[in-house]
Amino acid sequence: MTVIVLTNCPVGLRGFLTRWLLEISPGVFLGAPSARIREVLWNEVRQYARQGRALLAYQTNNEQGYTFETHDHAW
Repeated sequence: MTVIVLTNCPVGLRGFLTRWLLEISPGVFLGAPSARIREVLWNEVRQYARQGRALLAYQTNNEQGYTFETHDHAW
């Protein structure tokens, strides 16, 4: 399972992601792409997000069962 959340990103980026993932709410994308496709999607998101923010969360084999990556998130 993969989740990508976009905030203040170009509309075209949202359109790009809908080719691979379902947009279950504005800016929230959900799907189960392979690891290779997930990496390609995340690279596109980081390249075209501009001043927007993005979050990627996906399942992995660790203690919590998932991991996440961020783009321009202020913690």
